[in-house]
Amino acid sequence: MMYSQESTTLNDYLLQSDIVLLGEQTHGDGAVFDEKVKIIKTLHEEHNFNIIVFESGLYDNFKAHQLYSSGNEKINIYNQSIFPMWSNTRAFQDLLAYVDQNPEIKILGFDSQESSLFQNFYLEDLKNIISKHSLYVSKESFIQIEKFLIFRDIEQYMNDSMGFEKIVSSFDSIANQLQSITNKNLEERIIEQAFISALSDLRYSYDYRTGKKVAIQNPRDKQMAENFIFLKEQFPDEKFIGWGASYHFANQLSSFTYTSKTEDYIVTLHEQEREVTLHNEIELQEQIDEIKEIKSSLPMGKILKEYYKNRLYSVAFTSFGGNYLGVHEKNFKVLQSTQNSIEYNLNKLKKDNVLIDLKQYEDKEFYASVLGYLPLFAKWEMVFDGIYYIPSMYPPHFVEYKPHTFNDEKLNKAEQVVKGQIFDAETKMPLGYSDIYYRHNNMSVVANTDGKYLIDKSKKGNDYLFFSNIGYDTDSVKISDINSFCKTYLNRTQNMDTLDEVIIIGKAKRLSAFDIIKKARNKIDENYIQEAYNQVFMCKVQNYNTKGDLTFNEQALIKIYNRKGVNGSNNVETNLHAEIDHLVNTTNNFSKDKWSGIGSLWVTLNRDVIFSKSNVLYRTTSYDLIREGVMNYDGNEVYKISFKNNSPGSYSTGYGYPAPEKSNGFIYIDKITFAVLKYEHCITRIKNLPKRAKYTQQNSHKIVQSYKKVNGFYFINLLEINDRTNFYSKDDTLLGTTHKVTSITSQDIETENIVTIDRPLINVKRGYEYIKDDEYWLGRNVDSKLFNGKFNCETNH
Repeated sequence: MMYSQESTTLNDYLLQSDIVLLGEQTHGDGAVFDEKVKIIKTLHEEHNFNIIVFESGLYDNFKAHQLYSSGNEKINIYNQSIFPMWSNTRAFQDLLAYVDQNPEIKILGFDSQESSLFQNFYLEDLKNIISKHSLYVSKESFIQIEKFLIFRDIEQYMNDSMGFEKIVSSFDSIANQLQSITNKNLEERIIEQAFISALSDLRYSYDYRTGKKVAIQNPRDKQMAENFIFLKEQFPDEKFIGWGASYHFANQLSSFTYTSKTEDYIVTLHEQEREVTLHNEIELQEQIDEIKEIKSSLPMGKILKEYYKNRLYSVAFTSFGGNYLGVHEKNFKVLQSTQNSIEYNLNKLKKDNVLIDLKQYEDKEFYASVLGYLPLFAKWEMVFDGIYYIPSMYPPHFVEYKPHTFNDEKLNKAEQVVKGQIFDAETKMPLGYSDIYYRHNNMSVVANTDGKYLIDKSKKGNDYLFFSNIGYDTDSVKISDINSFCKTYLNRTQNMDTLDEVIIIGKAKRLSAFDIIKKARNKIDENYIQEAYNQVFMCKVQNYNTKGDLTFNEQALIKIYNRKGVNGSNNVETNLHAEIDHLVNTTNNFSKDKWSGIGSLWVTLNRDVIFSKSNVLYRTTSYDLIREGVMNYDGNEVYKISFKNNSPGSYSTGYGYPAPEKSNGFIYIDKITFAVLKYEHCITRIKNLPKRAKYTQQNSHKIVQSYKKVNGFYFINLLEINDRTNFYSKDDTLLGTTHKVTSITSQDIETENIVTIDRPLINVKRGYEYIKDDEYWLGRNVDSKLFNGKFNCETNH
């Protein structure tokens, strides 16, 4: 093929178009992101395009727009509604700044896949509309909506299609009630459409997870097209810009012809992925089959083109060379295009960024790498209206956060630390998870499973160090009396169990376990700070192989900025920001990945009993509760309540696929304030054989947590998670066990002189420069093991 047109711009094709769709080859094309932002600015300034619709949640982005336009949130609320592959980039932040300066522009979303704002706000908005219009939806139905429609906790129905269809049928009846409302305002129409959209995605998710054959993503594309059309109907006089994957914006992919040349490239891409990431996400034949299946796809672009015809102009992007961001945030090389490709010809002509209108190639077949840098042979004028050529691709430029310089005056030198161990005075056995804290400051730590601890010395020589544990009398020692190592023996509290409200005054009702937990939930605003604060954590992540050897050991001192205080959320990390102050990795496998080591702190905090809603405190109806009695904890009486999950799943435990088969534990609640003081939860998941894995696996998780009171509010004192994986042979013989232990302990809390931190917790490692020889760690036991070889995850009722 030969390129015949010297220059083309979008301006030449906008006389009758009021919808422009801007695609991208993958979701890791930095040069495309940058170019799309330039195009959006031009379309707005020269052609009055005022609405940008992203391949992100329909409700998520409407809610973000609502919160932003009402002044309740700043423009960065869109960082929670737009998928992170875009929102984490400088290109998107540049776009946000532009939108902030041009308030006539709206950012919306057309995707049926929702995220954090949907999980945190949708149910309440739905309830308000149902109440306003006097519709009937039972309390049980609301629980089902939250559990199945919002959280996709459908594991219990994987082998029960009739049960699943019954749930879906009940949702259909609710959708019908919403549709019956007359004279709906915009918010009500969005709520209704979001319900229909989420229900469609629930069906699609169920079919996919139960192995039902679904062509590509056709159900999702159909719903995304309907959502797009719905949004355009809400703003009929506005011009729309679509931002998403080129695949979704494609038209007639049936014109695609599979060739041996395409297959050669698939093989090369497969080899490159294994070379870069050391493994492949899918098998080679699966990858080949997926490409062949393109002919049977029905992208949203085809539906939209048939609906809007010449009013819509779709643009795909491509490049001849360079690099893009692929799986696991690794850089991949753009494979040099084959001859008879549009990239090859444009490179030969040394063209710069240019838009090629495809009308000039009517009925002509040629290769183009507009879908995943893979040359496909097709009549491309039937698929897109134009192809935008960028000679050299580069990965996205991510947002960079200026590191804070912290004042470390509070931190002692390495030799100024107290080390010790706590024991049961009667049995002389180590007393794990004991609290160690000072009288005159907010510094505290929690002992490990062997009762050992290390804490910086108080700068006040007359200060006292206190030791406490549930069921034991508190003890203390003066700092000046401590030598090199402090051994402490705690005595069990006598006869506390008999004080379980033996005396009932008047006709006062004895509180049940359910009543106690309900009171704890209702008093969260009183017991936990509702304003911004800082907290310093010592964070440790250790992995152990089947021999018990330490294979990963990373520790860090991290300073957290919580901008909204402590309350339940379905996405804890959205309000948390953090900076690493000091970090050490003794196993030389440091990674900046958000799932690796200290980078996964955001995941850990999503297990916190107050922060996260997926636990017994908030999903109480999913648990059977027993009031066990009253115990002593640091001089206070606390209720001890045992719980057992009657319908374990991601909704009530936070752990999804593979589904939990059981979960149980204890929660300890202060008798006077009803604050949660301690929490223990054990979750065991079903056995499963992961894709391409050699052995069957079973995962178990043990969460241990405690809170402490500082300046009138309760804060995390300890949050430790032990993740165990058992490996089994085909005959169900246990072959070995690995462990991962994550521990965070409070070091200090500041509620007055707050330091604002910009870096989101989920990106705490991004851009961090690791200093190997940080003197802070000298003498601080960074090699000490968190795991002592014991994993007891059973509770008795």
